[in-house]
Amino acid sequence: MAGVFVLLAISIAVAFLQFYDFTLDKKGHHLHIRTGLLTNRQATVPIKRIQLIRIIQSPLHKLFGQVSIKMETAGGVSENNAMSMHWLAPLIAKSEVAEFLHNIQPDLHWHDIIWQPIEPIAKRRMFKKLLLLLLLVMIPLAFVFVWKALLLLCLVPYLWWYSGRYVAKAAYTHNRQMVGSRLGVFFHHMQFVNIQKIQNISWHQSPFDRRYGMARLTVDTAGSSQVSQPVRLFYVYDKSIQPIYQSITRQVADSRFVW
Repeated sequence: MAGVFVLLAISIAVAFLQFYDFTLDKKGHHLHIRTGLLTNRQATVPIKRIQLIRIIQSPLHKLFGQVSIKMETAGGVSENNAMSMHWLAPLIAKSEVAEFLHNIQPDLHWHDIIWQPIEPIAKRRMFKKLLLLLLLVMIPLAFVFVWKALLLLCLVPYLWWYSGRYVAKAAYTHNRQMVGSRLGVFFHHMQFVNIQKIQNISWHQSPFDRRYGMARLTVDTAGSSQVSQPVRLFYVYDKSIQPIYQSITRQVADSRFVW
């Protein structure tokens, strides 16, 4: 327990040093970022280079009604430190997010986002996946601890609860301007991509998806990398995915890509 508090104290100290006096100024079509106590970092980001917006809420954030906002860019960034350019707001009230993003990207309707839930049957799929993972862990442990490995079965009710919460929180959104996804049980993540920033759209259907009549949709931007996470729509019936896939394909084809 003492180790947990030590790690928490260290993380708070690091965040304090990194984000001390964090300042974000919008001047014309650029964002100017300044942050840091011991080491001052500055960055200039052309707004048109923003490819993806990510909103993060940890359990501690949720306790105080706060979130963090990050962005991914595609080149064109003048910076003294690579990490500083990824933050739009290290800490901001959740109720102020829509207005904050509207001030940065007024051409997007951040106040009119409507979330669509994924299919309820996804709870069973999620539970089966977690149960299989639990059994794979139990098998080698059984050779060492014998019957004591069966104690892991006590986690089954938790896995059922977790699957339900995961599906209840997961959702997606799509309109004429953007596509987005929402995930997470304890740590919530929301990601949004401007239609004009999309470079690749892929439709995928695994054998398990096909069995349930579902499909997956992945949206990539110019700023995507192996580390970043693209916007993904999954655990959705193919009859619901197909219209979105066709609509985004048409929108991307009709839109002028803005680098």
